[in-house]
Amino acid sequence: MSNNGFGPAKIKPFRFRFNGTLYPTIGELFKVEFPKALMNDQVTLTDVQVTNTSGAKIIGIQKTMPLYEANYMCKSELDKNELFYFTSQIEISFSYCNIYEEYTHVGYKKLND
Repeated sequence: MSNNGFGPAKIKPFRFRFNGTLYPTIGELFKVEFPKALMNDQVTLTDVQVTNTSGAKIIGIQKTMPLYEANYMCKSELDKNELFYFTSQIEISFSYCNIYEEYTHVGYKKLND
């Protein structure tokens, strides 16, 4: 997530949705929804970096905050396509405010939008 505004952005907790089900963290979503076909020895999820959603986070001007990081080994193009399709279906919702404490809510939208 990048802040391309004119000042720091204060982000309130994220909410994640996948196939209509809500998850409090992206780690929980991965645990439940990660495709069984990708859990075999062809693809290994080696690391998930979960952003702490317990409180507000500040993103500075022109700065980027990672939401998740997944390291994996794909042995086939089919596995890469399935992994891309899976992550492209994740939706996120969050609120942010400017330096004047004016909040804007961003409804559920796909992570790759």
